[in-house]
Amino acid sequence: MLFEENPIDGHFAEYDHRSGEIRLAGQSFHKPVLVHKDSVCLSQCRTLSDLTPENLLSDIKPVDYPEILIIGTGAVQKFIHPKIMADFSQIGIGVECMNTESACRTLVFLHSEGRKAWAWLQP
Repeated sequence: MLFEENPIDGHFAEYDHRSGEIRLAGQSFHKPVLVHKDSVCLSQCRTLSDLTPENLLSDIKPVDYPEILIIGTGAVQKFIHPKIMADFSQIGIGVECMNTESACRTLVFLHSEGRKAWAWLQP
């Protein structure tokens, strides 16, 4: 069996999700955050229904869009409306919804593979 190391670059290799709090690289957040490859910021989208391509990508150039958006929905998995999923798909962005703890693990894995993945994480 061949084992291959996938180093994680950047500052967000460790995620911690607690009830009502997301900890990323030593910072605590109590509101939804958007995580890029090497940055994290409070998201302007506060709820799943706010999470549309227009709201999320309004000031982003298409060349900088992620190939996949991981949506962390808190302690319980929820789903965005199929129309919104179709809107993301139409511009070439895959969307996966899962609980926030799983979303954090998935994002670390995708970044370790060098994938262009973002995450919207709800505490």
